[in-house]
Amino acid sequence: MPSSLKLAEAFGDDLAILFVEAQGASKKKAEQFAWNQGWMATTAMWGNEQPLVLDTDKLPVCALLSSEGEVLLMGNPISLHKDIEDAIRLEIKRATKVSKDVPRSLHGAWKSFQKGDYEKAFQAAIEVELPGDDDAPAAVAMLEGFRANIATRIRGIEWRISNGYLLEAAERLEDLADSAEGVVEIESLLAPIQERLASDEMEPEFDAAKAFAKIETRLKKDGLEDKWLRQLEPFMKKHEGTLAAERADQLLRLSKIK
Repeated sequence: MPSSLKLAEAFGDDLAILFVEAQGASKKKAEQFAWNQGWMATTAMWGNEQPLVLDTDKLPVCALLSSEGEVLLMGNPISLHKDIEDAIRLEIKRATKVSKDVPRSLHGAWKSFQKGDYEKAFQAAIEVELPGDDDAPAAVAMLEGFRANIATRIRGIEWRISNGYLLEAAERLEDLADSAEGVVEIESLLAPIQERLASDEMEPEFDAAKAFAKIETRLKKDGLEDKWLRQLEPFMKKHEGTLAAERADQLLRLSKIK
């Protein structure tokens, strides 16, 4: 676990980590354990459903997947740590290179999208699409890929809003809006979300989210200690009816599981 968390810290958003409890503990009990170990202060995800079949019953065990879902490495994450680290770097490097299947006329569009300049990326791809020549189908496919990527990011933002992660949602929305500036079709998708977050009805939610973030930060760092848990009930009373209060209530219930 510590070696995987070091990888999460080293590679940030370039690496997605999923921890799976495989010794029979309930999802809630596993989550409680992770909080108490101070392991929640990362971008790692947690669960108790094994996403793929592992060819060993020895623990700990890990599998490193490519961006296409191909198994690159499998085994003990401690003994394989250096190999895993090297494989991650190679995969990140590979993922940032233009695929051999992409026509040279679309290399600029692809690179611009990777850099977060969506206006330039869309313009370059559309310029290849419009003449209808041999590269047009590839341009159409690339634009569809751009839109799918953006749609996934928007769904992530909407999920965070609906589940009380407003600060994270606002940050991701701002990043996406900056990248999409000048792309009318994306701006039109973002406008309703921006208006919703800026509305008066969201003000109590933001106040609650900011207050809860201070408590949650301490709990993530120190575990479910009483000195921080005691702050949850007055917080819930003050911000009753907000999504952040619901999250606080869930966390308080989690801390009481035997």
